[in-house]
Amino acid sequence: MVLVDNVARGTVPRQHVAFLTPRGKFTVKGDDGETHYLDEKSYSRYDLVTEIFISLDTRRAVEFYSLVRPLFEQAFKDLGYPNRRFEDMIFIGIGRLLETPDLAQPIKLVRPSVMYKFANPRVERLSPAQKQLIRMGPKNTSVIKEKLSEIALELRKALQN
Repeated sequence: MVLVDNVARGTVPRQHVAFLTPRGKFTVKGDDGETHYLDEKSYSRYDLVTEIFISLDTRRAVEFYSLVRPLFEQAFKDLGYPNRRFEDMIFIGIGRLLETPDLAQPIKLVRPSVMYKFANPRVERLSPAQKQLIRMGPKNTSVIKEKLSEIALELRKALQN
């Protein structure tokens, strides 16, 4: 519930999915003090969470959601959304992630302080959830977006019945 709400609002629900935190350190290449690039080796830190996500049986997940939908709707109202439907937030979150641009490699970074930022201002203005998806690497991003599309289509079909 909170995961969907956070992603729909563009935030990353780190504390709610801490068990999915990638192992290893975030790494950059070309760290000569001025030029930094996202290191492709960092992408593999997200392979496990990607594998888990894409292994979901889409049809069964949507069937399960359909069965417990009234419980989700009530819990969503209890969170303070009396005039919104939970599945609308699902579609908003999926849509936000699907709008994440596919970036040419390598991805240039800047380091104005302790934290790295994307050098491209357009990319840096993306939501935290979208930037997290980019940090997962092009292969993981692609299969996650494919799975999200599959889920959205199956959910639309189920809601029309």
